[in-house]
Amino acid sequence: MEALASSGKIARWVCVDGVVAGNFAATYGGALAENFFNVYFAGKSIDYAQMNYEWVRTRLHDPRDSSNSSFYGDFPTHFWLAADDNAYAKFVTNFSKRANDGVVLVEDGILRNLPPESRYLGLSPTRSVIHATHEGTKTNTGIQAGLAAGLTGRKRVKITLETVRVLTEFDGGDRGDGEYVFGVKVFSPTAQTAYSITQPIHELRAEDNSFPFFTMAREAIYTVNEVWFDDMILDGETQLRLETNVDEVDGSAIYQITEDSGEVLQSLADTTITVSTTAAQSYLLETADWQAIIRVDTVDYPDFQEIVRQNAAANWALYE
Repeated sequence: MEALASSGKIARWVCVDGVVAGNFAATYGGALAENFFNVYFAGKSIDYAQMNYEWVRTRLHDPRDSSNSSFYGDFPTHFWLAADDNAYAKFVTNFSKRANDGVVLVEDGILRNLPPESRYLGLSPTRSVIHATHEGTKTNTGIQAGLAAGLTGRKRVKITLETVRVLTEFDGGDRGDGEYVFGVKVFSPTAQTAYSITQPIHELRAEDNSFPFFTMAREAIYTVNEVWFDDMILDGETQLRLETNVDEVDGSAIYQITEDSGEVLQSLADTTITVSTTAAQSYLLETADWQAIIRVDTVDYPDFQEIVRQNAAANWALYE
């Protein structure tokens, strides 16, 4: 596989639950983690040593979660991550207190803060998260739809949660303002029609710590500006369906909120909205418990004929 990037033979790179920035457990877990990985890989594997943070820093890129290679600027890069930690007795969660899929931390599966020369069209790589374990990514149909979009789609859609206002008091008194996670599930109508895929193509949940919490007082308007979705969509996709899943967090080891013992979430009223992917537009979301404004923005990627012109040495006939 050497020299594929430098010779212009990569059209797109889609990474599913990879350890591009190393692996937390392999770095800090000692003999216990090494034994776990030896069992997981069904025998002693060099992967364990090569997932160490220092190995990545020394041999690949430093800082370990970024890169200054200009080759990344030649093709789109898409990261797919899993965030269901309900595997192996939450070994990684109890150890790291960070979002993970039972094997890999979410933050270890992405490259971020890339310099301008390492960004295709000047944009950061896309990042989508799904509620699945590390092994569960193999059969998750939402990821399958997302992979199809990542490999063949020409339009990138970004949905931003801009402002939020909480209408109903969930904490208050001695417990102070509430801690809210504004989760969302994103569905592809085209994937459902074409492939009968009904699972979300992207999902942010309080249970997974895949979206930050915000401390908010009732009736105040907060500017959040957090990304709800940022990825490619299937050709012909003119709409996306969003289902919110908003919680107030009273107890969470991974968020390190300890108002109550154990995992304690209070669900807020949720809503469903269909947004257009054909033009930039803002939308108001309203429930009995909260209000929000979201914004949809789009970017059109070059078609493959343009990619062929840019990479004359590559033969894209099979890919097209």
